[in-house]
Amino acid sequence: MRHYEIIVLMHPSYEDQIQSMINGYKSFIEEANGKVHRFENWGKISLAHTIKKQRKAHYFLLNVECNQDAVMELERKMHFNDAVLRYLFIRMKKAYTEQSVFLTAQQNAKSSSISNASNTNPMYSKASSQKVNDTTVVEGEQNNSSEIENEKEVKEIKESKENKED
Repeated sequence: MRHYEIIVLMHPSYEDQIQSMINGYKSFIEEANGKVHRFENWGKISLAHTIKKQRKAHYFLLNVECNQDAVMELERKMHFNDAVLRYLFIRMKKAYTEQSVFLTAQQNAKSSSISNASNTNPMYSKASSQKVNDTTVVEGEQNNSSEIENEKEVKEIKESKENKED
């Protein structure tokens, strides 16, 4: 059996039926001799762009272990379900049972917003930087002058790499 990560975006107007649909998908996997290793309800989140005239969607994450026939049937069920805006099936090498990074950040932001009495996006609550392929990636809230400086640094690094390759 193979491991899959499934992300489902559900239509917000089906709010009362969403949990029963997700439970139906989970029971279908278990009936097909599969296992649900992780289930996360990320809640209603704003979309980056409209999908079927919707600006928000309910996000769900499932990590499952099942055969390919069950995945194909589950994908067919989601395709014909009007409540499902988008879905994504990703084949994984192993089962992931620990909490996702997104949900952890979301919970940390909620706990810090309660103590600080401020509502911030969990993914952009603090400015941070990290090295990715020898390039500094900057995330978070910063003023414009530091963003320009960081963009210049990234450009300089890219130009120096290109010069070394020539």
